[in-house]
Amino acid sequence: MPPLCAPCAKPSVVIHCATAQDLSLSKGKATASSALLAAKQPLSVSHVSKAARDIATKATPLSGEKDQLIRQHQEELSAQKTSYQELKSQLVQLGLDHAKALEAAEADAAAKMNEALENASNATVVLQAELEELAKARKGAEEKSRALRRSTSGVQPPILATDACSP
Repeated sequence: MPPLCAPCAKPSVVIHCATAQDLSLSKGKATASSALLAAKQPLSVSHVSKAARDIATKATPLSGEKDQLIRQHQEELSAQKTSYQELKSQLVQLGLDHAKALEAAEADAAAKMNEALENASNATVVLQAELEELAKARKGAEEKSRALRRSTSGVQPPILATDACSP
């Protein structure tokens, strides 16, 4: 006859005995095997089925909690994905706005540069015209001066002589 289980005095099987308190849950996993190995008394079939029922009753709330945590994680992940998509969309829009502003600034700078170049070109043309006019005026003045010298070159000696004769 097989040995009797100490807590219940029923015939036991080859498995060592452990009470329902020894069959605890650690982070959702049953540690029945470690409790069974630690016990020195044989375990009856009724004890095994009672321990299994105890584990099942403890595991059922954990399963619900696990499902709730999975749903919560999926909701948070979905919220992060939505936030990421919104930020990505904003970044793309900012990039497009920046490109447009940069293009407008470059066009404005090019227009101002062309205007300044045109003004400088016009000023150069005006200055060249004034220089040519001044050169013509100077040449005309020099020719007048030479003509006056030639016309007065014969007049000066008699005037000098007249001045010498005066008392």
